[in-house]
Amino acid sequence: MAFDVAEAVAQLYWQDERSGKTIATFIAPPVQTQSIVTHPSGGTWRVAGSGDFNGDGFTDLYWRDENTGANVIELWRGTQFLDSVKNSVIPMSAGWYINAIADFTGDGHDDVLWRHVSSGEVWMHQILSGELVASVQVTAIRDISWNIQLTPDLDGDGKADILLRHHQTGVVWRFLMDGHQIIDSRRFMNAAPHWQLALHGDFDADGDDDLLWRNTQNGQSVIHRVKGGDFSRHGMYSLGILDDMHWQPVWARDLDDDGDDDIIWHHDRLGYSSVYLLGSTGYIGQLLPSLAEGGWRPVH
Repeated sequence: MAFDVAEAVAQLYWQDERSGKTIATFIAPPVQTQSIVTHPSGGTWRVAGSGDFNGDGFTDLYWRDENTGANVIELWRGTQFLDSVKNSVIPMSAGWYINAIADFTGDGHDDVLWRHVSSGEVWMHQILSGELVASVQVTAIRDISWNIQLTPDLDGDGKADILLRHHQTGVVWRFLMDGHQIIDSRRFMNAAPHWQLALHGDFDADGDDDLLWRNTQNGQSVIHRVKGGDFSRHGMYSLGILDDMHWQPVWARDLDDDGDDDIIWHHDRLGYSSVYLLGSTGYIGQLLPSLAEGGWRPVH
């Protein structure tokens, strides 16, 4: 029986770093199928990110022209192209880059977080139905040793927050956000630099995003539970050791409809993907078909 993309529980995008070719994959474990995505006409377009920009529950694409700095949002419904919306023009030479795409306002439409490479200024483009409706400054992080790592919803208010990491010390700082406003700012935790802050997702179905850490020295993966913007009293638990560092966790999605997010891994050399279906007593691993050997990067 042919796989119906309407049955997919995750729609993910990938781009070939060599050719610029973009594909969408649709996952319903253990099945994965794919569809080629066409880029906007004219120009030198690269996918800069993905998100739900019109609140319909489907993943859309944010394209950036490497020559002109033009930005375009493509709205998709599965394999069906809906519309292309011109968003803004920010010349590549101006020093701005997209740092994250997440829903900071809680309206169901993802927004775009920009950071300046030298000044450290952070601005938010708030998106509604694919249109840019506001451009507002969030803050300025002058010390460029601080990197915006993840944008989880740490306190369960339906709005993305910001986690920063100091790449030399490993210190993690958090901003609890309400739209573009920082409502609480403080040190979150310390972690040795060889621990990679890899992914966020609601792994225990309590409404607050948790954190997945990966030890780059031995391949151990650990989940830190979060509640109300702080670490949960339930602490953390290990997912074991996967010592082939070509395997990287790339997405968190609820793939088995049990209320908690599962983990999608990708092998950056062989092109295989696998899923960890998480449960209260551990996880079940399933291997997915290969995209192709090497070169493919996930589009977040």
